[in-house]
Amino acid sequence: MLSELDTKTDEAVITDLLGIDTAAWMSLRDDAESLLRELHEARVTVAILSNMPAELAAVARGTSWAAWVDHWFFSGEMGVAKPDAAIYERASASLGVDPARIVFVDDRQVNVDAAVGAGWEAHLWTSGAATRDLIGRLGII
Repeated sequence: MLSELDTKTDEAVITDLLGIDTAAWMSLRDDAESLLRELHEARVTVAILSNMPAELAAVARGTSWAAWVDHWFFSGEMGVAKPDAAIYERASASLGVDPARIVFVDDRQVNVDAAVGAGWEAHLWTSGAATRDLIGRLGII
C-alpha cells in the first residue's frame, strides 16, 4: 500500500510504522481498563477474543492490563478469525463452559451475530458506559 502512495520505504520506516500500530492497538481507554480491573477484582473470568495477528499477540500479553485477563484467543495464533463459527466454538471448548454463559461484546455487528449463532450472549459495543451498564444489568458485577 505504501508503494501506491509513491512513498519510499525501508526497514526503518516499516519498523516505525509497526511500532505506531502496536502502540495504538495495545492502549486501552480508561473506562475499558477500569472495567477489566473491576471484573478481575470480582473474580470474573475474562477472555479476549481478537482478530489480532500473532505478532501482536505477544505484545498484548505484556501490556499493563494483561494481568486482568485470564484467557487469550488470537486469530493469528488459532488460524481462524471472527466471524468464522469455528473460532467461537474453539474458544467455548477451551474455556470449558456452556456457550450460553459467555458474555461477548464486540464493535462489529457481524461478529456479534456470529457469536449469537454460537450460543453466546453477545452485544454490540457502543461505549464503555453502555458496556459497564450491560455487565451490571446481567449481574456479572
